[in-house]
Amino acid sequence: MKNSIYKSIDNGNNWYKIVDSAEWAPRQRNTLIQTKSGDLLLYGGKIQSGFSSDTSIWRSTDNGINWTTTGEFNLDTIIPGTDRIYNSSGVVLSDGTIVILSSSLQSDVTTNYVMRSTDNGKTFTLVANPASYSGRYSSVMVSDSNDIIY
Repeated sequence: MKNSIYKSIDNGNNWYKIVDSAEWAPRQRNTLIQTKSGDLLLYGGKIQSGFSSDTSIWRSTDNGINWTTTGEFNLDTIIPGTDRIYNSSGVVLSDGTIVILSSSLQSDVTTNYVMRSTDNGKTFTLVANPASYSGRYSSVMVSDSNDIIY
């Protein structure tokens, strides 16, 4: 099942299933981040013919045991015509700002974009569409100097 939750308490040596089937549909090409307040945010769509079609954000306030959709996020209102997510990665900067880098499909054209949240993931603002990086299936990280590397 691709909506089960696993946790490691020994630096990744062993993994334990803590949730058999989370409230969200099975997903791929998603991103999972922990906010400065400790909440977990899951962004990315459910599986549908190899593309993601649910652009919701889910939040856990109890380390991944229970999940609720924020209900406040709709990718189509930020980027009109976007209905499928190709890939996404996210980071939390030292000041708590959340940055999500993603690719979407709009009328069979892939577009890369960057969104930012400064309110713990409650709302997001589009900051780059299209983004100047090429499409990719990889991770993103924040350096010690707060640079975002993708």
